[in-house]
Amino acid sequence: MAVVLDVHLLCNRMIKISVIKNFFRSYKIKIDSICSIENWLWENEKKIKNLDCIAQIVNQNKIIIIKLVCPLFRDLGIYIEKVEKEYLYTFWFHTEGYPELDCDTINKKNEIYYKKIEQSIFYLQKIETNLLKIAGIGIESDFYYSKNILDIVQKSYNMLLWIF
Repeated sequence: MAVVLDVHLLCNRMIKISVIKNFFRSYKIKIDSICSIENWLWENEKKIKNLDCIAQIVNQNKIIIIKLVCPLFRDLGIYIEKVEKEYLYTFWFHTEGYPELDCDTINKKNEIYYKKIEQSIFYLQKIETNLLKIAGIGIESDFYYSKNILDIVQKSYNMLLWIF
């Protein structure tokens, strides 16, 4: 049974589109579709033509859904939303084909994947200084938003790793 691994990035501002495009290129990720929704009930879903207009849409308090295609994973995508004055990015992928990730702990069999995710986050912070407030990685996780980092950590579910 495959589960979803989530990588949550709470940012002080939006990530530059050029950085996202470079990340996609480096991992051979292609965009399948982009849409916006009004809320998590998926109301008023609208197709978006390209990444270049997502900042304007997110700043209207809409949620961006990016469906991605990659040869390494069966199903993956990104959710982008503005929460108060911060931006929450959730990069997710199904772990099908990676049974070592279908686990609620970090262990010897899966730690290499978590290290690669960490490295990507550290690289992002290096090229986009003062971007990240906090990052959390988990399986079927629920990221609880708060202005208070301690509340985020205490009230989020199924997180395996935090990066401050």
